[in-house]
Amino acid sequence: MTDTPPTLLVCMNRRSSQCDLFLRNGVFCVNVLSHDHVDLAEYFSGKVTDMNERYASGMWECLPSGNHALADAIASFDCKITAHHVVGTHYVLFGEVQSIRRSTVGHPLLYLDRAFVGATAGIVSN
Repeated sequence: MTDTPPTLLVCMNRRSSQCDLFLRNGVFCVNVLSHDHVDLAEYFSGKVTDMNERYASGMWECLPSGNHALADAIASFDCKITAHHVVGTHYVLFGEVQSIRRSTVGHPLLYLDRAFVGATAGIVSN
């Protein structure tokens, strides 16, 4: 969202059983998935509803903030919630980045036209 201070935003459906947990804890972690994480992305997108099963599908590391980061994520942004707003059916959570973990392995996973696709490095021009 902004780089001064470094801030990310996430949108979470207010019906999610996780909303209250995020708001109470005051933190969240954004993991950048690689093209190898399609199954994990599908689990968290609603294919699997049991939270224990979702989290069992990945390997997690505890960060100093108490957040959990995906061990083999391309990048993990450890964020402290600085504000939240209700917009329609969703909460918009604003998180100031406290730390970043980064890997040099993998290509980012994107969601495009209702499908997961891998991104590769390259210059796009018109």
